[in-house]
Amino acid sequence: MKTDSRRDRARLWTAVGFSAAMVLFGLSAHRPSLLAPRIAGLALAAACIFWGVFSEQHPAKLLGLRRFARKRIALLPLCAILGGGLAVYYRLVRGQPAALDAVTSVGAVCGVIGLAEELAYRGFVQGSVQAVTGSSLIACLAGGAAHAAYKCSLFVFVLPANAVRANLFYLGTLTFGTGVLLGLARARWGSILFAVAFHVAFDVVAYGDLHTLPWWVRP
Repeated sequence: MKTDSRRDRARLWTAVGFSAAMVLFGLSAHRPSLLAPRIAGLALAAACIFWGVFSEQHPAKLLGLRRFARKRIALLPLCAILGGGLAVYYRLVRGQPAALDAVTSVGAVCGVIGLAEELAYRGFVQGSVQAVTGSSLIACLAGGAAHAAYKCSLFVFVLPANAVRANLFYLGTLTFGTGVLLGLARARWGSILFAVAFHVAFDVVAYGDLHTLPWWVRP
């Protein structure tokens, strides 16, 4: 029992440590004078992920990468369609054409970023909290809250010229709500691949025709 309790505390602290480190990175990401906190945040986040994943006997289970029933494979394109549809709405709201002429290398990079965020928040954070609490709902809420905190931290200080200041309440609420829904998909179907399909499709369609990365994800 002591070993299980110690392991649970370690899981929880690595999830909390990763989440806090990413917020630190986000707050300092666009402030040249805060290079040290930015590097420290990334280093701590990487250390938490590395230790948390590779100390597990079943890392694929923690990350939500276990195989799922073949009958559910049809849900993957459906999730991608939903993510792409939301991205079309996002483009229209921003005054962009709904359709992309082509997908640039920036679109591919944004897709990889979406994949990484799902592995981190719906995978690592949600999986760690699920393992400790045994509650899918608490785990979904924790993953959504951690992701929303990171997203909002990127927009707290808006430094680039002509950058549009985000409505943090709207951004946080949307990120949290979407994250919880994607987390519930993982809990219901046993895999983060459905969340990945949604998020990658959104990022590729939303940013796929850009020629430079959005300022909030630039180093």
